[in-house]
Amino acid sequence: MIYMKKFTAFIQKICFELKSRPLAGAAALLLLTAAVHFWAFSWVPYGERDSIRYLTGAIRWAEQGHYDLFVFPPLPCFLMKVLIQMGFSPDTAGRIYSFLPQLFIPLASYILALRLTGNRRLARYTGIMLIFHPLLIKFSIEPLRESVHVLLILLILISGHAALKTQKLLPWLSCALFTALGWCCRFETLEFVALAFIALFILLLQKRYKFCKAVCHFGAYFLCTVALWALLIVATGGRECFKFQFENYILNKWTLFVLRWKA
Repeated sequence: MIYMKKFTAFIQKICFELKSRPLAGAAALLLLTAAVHFWAFSWVPYGERDSIRYLTGAIRWAEQGHYDLFVFPPLPCFLMKVLIQMGFSPDTAGRIYSFLPQLFIPLASYILALRLTGNRRLARYTGIMLIFHPLLIKFSIEPLRESVHVLLILLILISGHAALKTQKLLPWLSCALFTALGWCCRFETLEFVALAFIALFILLLQKRYKFCKAVCHFGAYFLCTVALWALLIVATGGRECFKFQFENYILNKWTLFVLRWKA
């Protein structure tokens, strides 16, 4: 009971700091996230099939110098490979890879909720609640691609919202960077390009975005996303990874779209 009161007081202190001193509140939010997730992965073992496959692929990549796990986009194995080459054991590399992105997910969720709603109380509760989300805690334990991907999705949404609101080129370019990184993590990130197009089209219908400006900005976003993705694929997975992704994801999505359109 005493520990519960202390914990509640600490949560209230974080809320107060986020309200009065944002930087101190953000630091406290990171500290609480680190404590909760470190406690979880310090005693819960991981053993999912995909976790083992990621680590095995990263180990082979570090030893052989090339990527051969084409069924998955290369970014997760690449990051684990870099940690292994820095001297960490494969188990430690997998845990660091899954743990570090989770530190920033509650903070990024707080920023996104604040920008979308303008309600600081709702944003604070959103960030704090996500610290204890069971699925996010699982992602911080298992070296899966979801850890990095969830953070990248939040960064895509934050930068995309800024791009649509400010109507400046720099947020569009930052959104392109995060989209390309997410695309190298999960193929489904490509669908955020369509989401950005739909949001921009709605603003055009509402006459809240100039047509020429919208075409230039979306064109820059799309071209930079594809170019950065291609560079990352070449630098990490190479041509075989691109071939597998095109044949097994893009063509399948297009076939499914055609079938649904005809139905």
